[in-house]
Amino acid sequence: MRYQPVEAGEAVECPACGSTIGPAETAVRETILSIYGVEYTVLECSKCASSYAYPRVPAPADWYADIHEYYGWRWDFDEAIRDLRISLPRGARVLEIGCGEGVVLQELADYEAIGLDVNTAAITNAKKKTCRCTQIVSNNLLHRTVVRDLKPSCSSTCLSTYLTLSGF
Repeated sequence: MRYQPVEAGEAVECPACGSTIGPAETAVRETILSIYGVEYTVLECSKCASSYAYPRVPAPADWYADIHEYYGWRWDFDEAIRDLRISLPRGARVLEIGCGEGVVLQELADYEAIGLDVNTAAITNAKKKTCRCTQIVSNNLLHRTVVRDLKPSCSSTCLSTYLTLSGF
């Protein structure tokens, strides 16, 4: 499938902050790229500097299927959890963005831990494992309104461990 690149002057809404950027050609960081056989451009928001694919390219349904096994064999997982425990104060409220199947939330079960993820199947499995978590929120699109609705005071720590443990 071939999508047309963003037309000059076309308004595109940033998925992170909601601002409308334009003209589009000034926002193109890379020209045409391809993922899963779909061509897209990478845009950068002139307001918040977030980068994103346009048009948005959905991952194949089975992309997340084995991700739950990822943490188990990473040599640095135990070290990362230890470092988190050292840095988190007693009674800390933790928000993990991209919690997957709740592996990190399970390790932090003695804290008030909340997880967000876009993968409904992963959230279902996380709920089975992380019964001591306050809440796990599933949203098919981790849309800016989800983040906007979370009050800044709701968590003392915000994590995105998948990115950290992936070496990004």
